[in-house]
Amino acid sequence: MQSKISLIENNYNQWAVQMKLYLQQQGLWSVVAGRTTAVDFECSKKWEDRRDQALATMLLDMHPRMQSKYIEYTDPVKLWTALETDLKEASSPSTHERRDGGRPARAPIAEPSGPPNPEVFVDFSEDVIGSLKRFDWILSNDSTANFTFIKTLFKTYATYPEKKAVATTTGQMLEAVGYGEIQLRLCTPEGVEQKPITISAYHVPALKVNVLSPMQVRHTVELSDDKWTIQGEDGSTIATGPVTAGAYVVRTRDRRHGGFGNRRGGGGYRRGAGAGRAADRAGGEDYYGAVSGGGTAADGGAPLATSSLAAGN
Repeated sequence: MQSKISLIENNYNQWAVQMKLYLQQQGLWSVVAGRTTAVDFECSKKWEDRRDQALATMLLDMHPRMQSKYIEYTDPVKLWTALETDLKEASSPSTHERRDGGRPARAPIAEPSGPPNPEVFVDFSEDVIGSLKRFDWILSNDSTANFTFIKTLFKTYATYPEKKAVATTTGQMLEAVGYGEIQLRLCTPEGVEQKPITISAYHVPALKVNVLSPMQVRHTVELSDDKWTIQGEDGSTIATGPVTAGAYVVRTRDRRHGGFGNRRGGGGYRRGAGAGRAADRAGGEDYYGAVSGGGTAADGGAPLATSSLAAGN
């Protein structure tokens, strides 16, 4: 990639700044801006080369999902215009209207970006599941959005009037009962706090793990054989961590209490002193086949019966 950011649906503004700077550096911005045309070149071959170079530069800096949407464009001017038209508003912060008293009203909570029919990867090994703590997340390229079973993590929250269908990579169907924004307090495996990030996520009580989609994290995510790294717009490291049990496990702290949550065991996580019970034991059978449930009452209740899910909700 040429810039620090790969274009997805909700980061156009940051991507456009980086891409314009790179195109200017390469002497291609005048082509994209429409200030240089075929009449400025002595032969059509030179013009076509510059046009194709500008076009390829933009397309190569997109997530594959975005490339497939815009690959048919042959004019870099039209491509740049189409990207701005399609994505600029979705990438901008929500505008807060004013109440009569002069205080800003709460902006509507945006649904997580990505495909309209979200899919979550759940086929994790027993070694991975056994290594997790309650507030851990797993980075999964096979998931199309971010998902959590813990309702109390959300800073903002909206409930679906009718539950939203969520497909799993094992063929089962789950239900998202709500969505909103979460601030993740990232930390190292040893507990050293790193920089926080904010994500949008679906609330799926029947899940037993929290799943992050690299394409839906609002930063550049790099995955290598032995570690994961989340980078800021300037290329600086926000957080990093090692591969754990063959998975990209991201450790976070509980935003309310600062703890991690104890390790899984005995059919569910256990909360800290004073809880005196398996916090996630709500009865029923989840997709791992364990009689443990998908969350506490605060998290949204027991696992949802997949047979009751209506397609298209």
